[in-house]
Amino acid sequence: MKKNGYVILGIIIAFAAGLFLGGRILAQNENAIPGSPQDPLVAKSYVDKQVKAVADQVYKLQERIAALEKKIAEMSAANPAVPVTTKVGIVATNNLYLRKTPEISSNNIIAKLPLNTRLTVYLNKSTGDWYYVKTSGGKYGYVSKKYVKLQ
Repeated sequence: MKKNGYVILGIIIAFAAGLFLGGRILAQNENAIPGSPQDPLVAKSYVDKQVKAVADQVYKLQERIAALEKKIAEMSAANPAVPVTTKVGIVATNNLYLRKTPEISSNNIIAKLPLNTRLTVYLNKSTGDWYYVKTSGGKYGYVSKKYVKLQ
């Protein structure tokens, strides 16, 4: 029974020492800015590296989506069963946004198109208030009909 008493006493001492030392470590860093080198949990450089890696993956996926959309448009144009109706359009405002989808959202902007930019407008793929277009640089996307004059 004496031996069990020493084991229990040892566990209690170890637990108390752990609480004491843990409290000292946390108290020492309670004013540390999250992500700073003094923060033992997460360093800002680590977070920045991870965010950059995810951002790079998102950018590559956006490039792949644009390439696939371009391929779809080319395949549709080559398919005689789907007639393609195109016109030339001229941007009638400065910095018109070319968008991935026909909706106003800050995360679907592909490019800014300057005044008088020439576009190929695909009328059969246009929808509602949006034209589906191709720029002279080969980018495909949607622009607001309000800001494009058809030739």
